[in-house]
Amino acid sequence: VGQGIVVIDPGGKIRFHNPEAARILGEDDEGALSAQAAVPLLQMLVDTLVEGRPRTRMIAQEAEEQKVFLDVTTSVLRGADGRAAGAIAIVSDRSTEKRLEEQLIHTERLATLGSLLASIAHEITNTLTSITGCAEMGLEVAKDAEAAASDAREPATRKALETLAADIR
Repeated sequence: VGQGIVVIDPGGKIRFHNPEAARILGEDDEGALSAQAAVPLLQMLVDTLVEGRPRTRMIAQEAEEQKVFLDVTTSVLRGADGRAAGAIAIVSDRSTEKRLEEQLIHTERLATLGSLLASIAHEITNTLTSITGCAEMGLEVAKDAEAAASDAREPATRKALETLAADIR
């Protein structure tokens, strides 16, 4: 079975766990499930036993400097007489999928940011193009004023055109 299986008796004691459960949850030296991982799992199993109905939950916990995400589904085990004989949990490690999901969200945010920055750059470029165009036109007008000043015969006209050209520059 590709998922971890943990079974408790009506008293809440773990009676069985398969090798996949041991791999996902970790084991101590005596072959018992790791206390850190087993506590939230056991709480779910006991709640299932007390309430008499199945439960499903994602458990996130820190393990070896990274988050581990466990998808847990619990159900009551019933004997031939219909009474609760314990509870069972099916545990799946969803850490890889969760990390990929987080990376995808991060990538989407970066793509959105890139698109926003491209839009801003486009708007700035449009404004700068207008300013550059006006400045170039102003230089042409200044050159024309300077040329007219050099051709002017009257000193007052020459002085006015030279002043105009200097102001435009």
